[in-house]
Amino acid sequence: MPSLQKKKNIYRFCSTGSRSHRKKLNYNFSGIHTPQNDKDLYASSYSNFVVPLVKAVQQLSKQNDSLKNELESMHNDIAQLKSVVLKGGSNISSTDNSASKTISLSSATIYQNVPNPFSNASTIKLQLPSGYTNASIIITENNGKILKTVALNESYSGNVKVETSSLSAGAYQYSLIVDGRMVDTKQMLL
Repeated sequence: MPSLQKKKNIYRFCSTGSRSHRKKLNYNFSGIHTPQNDKDLYASSYSNFVVPLVKAVQQLSKQNDSLKNELESMHNDIAQLKSVVLKGGSNISSTDNSASKTISLSSATIYQNVPNPFSNASTIKLQLPSGYTNASIIITENNGKILKTVALNESYSGNVKVETSSLSAGAYQYSLIVDGRMVDTKQMLL
């Protein structure tokens, strides 16, 4: 690859450094003239660099726009999640588009784990709305890192026993998710 050298605040193209790279890549670039004999000099045709550089800037600009859009979308998702958490999920409804049904999550509840604090195992009592498609409890660290997900299938009995032998002492959060919506979050101490 061609390299730039800084000398007395002037940048110049160093075509000698790119010679070995071009040979390795078997790349012939007309913007660099290599010596044909021992009296010939290296030379650069800077006009041949303009088109590749403009193309590179266009590609980077397109990629940058895409990343900006993705970041904006993520910010919107975070804002929506914050509003759900602040509302406590009590008046949220979830629509399953495939079945065109609406499930009221206001009847979904998760209670404080017992005992709390605990050392090996604790029980979380919860109530799920009728007609839900899927539900789970997600256990996270304070920084939001998900440690464990407990899927609640149709044979769910009303209580979930959480065994935490692999966790160190500290504070953790657990959240009830019903049909992709967060209902509530509680804290447990280990």
